[in-house]
Amino acid sequence: MASQGTARAASGLRTGLRRPLASRPLDILWIAFFALHLSASLLIDSQAFVPRRLVPAPLSRLLQQYLADSRDPLITAALRRDPSYAWFITALALELCVQCPAFAAGIWGLWKDDARVYPWLIAYAALATTTTLQCLVSVTLGADRSGLSAANMRALLSGYVPFVILPLGLGLDMIRRTARLLEQPSVRDKTL
Repeated sequence: MASQGTARAASGLRTGLRRPLASRPLDILWIAFFALHLSASLLIDSQAFVPRRLVPAPLSRLLQQYLADSRDPLITAALRRDPSYAWFITALALELCVQCPAFAAGIWGLWKDDARVYPWLIAYAALATTTTLQCLVSVTLGADRSGLSAANMRALLSGYVPFVILPLGLGLDMIRRTARLLEQPSVRDKTL
């Protein structure tokens, strides 16, 4: 059974009453994560699909610095359009076509305290956790690990691990919130 605070929060979401963002620390974390990830996706990861002549020099240098530090075999393969990495190129395309809109919807929905965004964020979290975990396993346990130094691995892990943990946490949080909303009797149920 949900606590009174949870019931109040759930009923507030259903009636349109907005709780102050400052009272929702996880929403602040998720909004900041979405803003950071949206920026990285559009400015860095999208370079795999944009003709190099159209990429602003500072962004190109930023990507080249990341590759120099990490020797990321996945991004390198995507930039080369290596067909043996079609799975990763597909993951990048999904990032741009599915995840970026989810980031924008997540920022808006969580800012507005609108529970209608929860299903989309659950779908995003499942996609992001799965694809990023595949990347992490590929660079730590797969053939992509060969030739990577300890410094390269630290750079790769610092780039991949948070993008497994945070979407997983987000997904669990959104599932918990959705379950609590489903436990609450709806206004229609009360009038029957």
